[in-house]
This record gives sequence, C-alpha cells and structure tokens, in this order.
Amino acid sequence: MKEIISSYFIDDFTRSGHVYLISHKSEALDCFIRYTNLVKNKLSTKIKALRTDRGCEYLFEQFKKIYDEKGIARQLTIPYTPQQNGVAERRNRTLFDMVRLMMTQANLPISF
Repeated sequence: MKEIISSYFIDDFTRSGHVYLISHKSEALDCFIRYTNLVKNKLSTKIKALRTDRGCEYLFEQFKKIYDEKGIARQLTIPYTPQQNGVAERRNRTLFDMVRLMMTQANLPISF
C-alpha cells in the first residue's frame, strides 16, 4: 500500500490552507516556492514565519537559502510535542479522514 504524502501550509491568522499532494518528501521545496508565489500574487503580502515540526524535508540547505532570501523567520517546534503544532495536526487528521471516507464510498479495494 502506497503512503499518502502531502505538503500543506496553513495561515495562522485566517486558518486557510493549501494542500499539495506529493510523491516524495523531497518535493516539499517546490510546493513551498509555489505557495510563497501564491501568497505574494493573490494576497499581495509575504510570509513572515514558517513553523515546522522539524521534518527533514524543511531542514534542507535549499530551504535555509529561501528563508534568508525572503526574510522568513524559522520556527521549529520542540521534538515530540505535537501540541505546539495543533492546528496542523488537526488539519492532517481531518484530511486523512476525508480521504479514507472517499475511498470507502468509491468501493476501492484495501490495497489503495
């Protein structure tokens, strides 16, 4: 069974989010660049901070360069404390519950 991987970004103020389905965690950088462009073009603002749970996909050197170039503050949560990232954890659970429900309704085999 293939694991569902997603990269999503949630605005702390409005709680709006954007989900990107990806095949590998290494694609998270491209998703972040697309998201920053979306925020810049549609909202005419910039990202001030990015809070992550110390996932290795957000700690690559390329991410550090983008943080520095765009003036984005990095906020890393304390290891093994999902409570600090509660909004994202709840969103993650909601998304996966919705995916499971859609798969059940479509009568897909368990292998999916």
